[in-house]
Amino acid sequence: MPKINLDKFIKVERDVTGGEIVKFLDEGKFVDSQFKNLDGTVKVNLEFSMELNGEEKRMSVNKTSQKNLIAKWGKNTDQWIGKTAKVNIGMTPQGKKCIFLEPIE
Repeated sequence: MPKINLDKFIKVERDVTGGEIVKFLDEGKFVDSQFKNLDGTVKVNLEFSMELNGEEKRMSVNKTSQKNLIAKWGKNTDQWIGKTAKVNIGMTPQGKKCIFLEPIE
């Protein structure tokens, strides 16, 4: 099993403060999370390659951001390649900081 390089993931604690622009570099893929749902099934994340500050990184896009992006760009994520979004910082219901994406173009 390949090891995950966490330095390549965009993290709110390390990489962004809000207002940054990310560019979608691929159509994304569904990957199993390390977390489980209440029913015991493995959570699934939608993960993309992104460009942030000229560097290629990975990012799991949360459900709120997915809804925002779908409303602007549609459900076919292959149509998102090359598009940009603004990073906003918010809070989860559990009180943790998280990234919300706002589509730009």
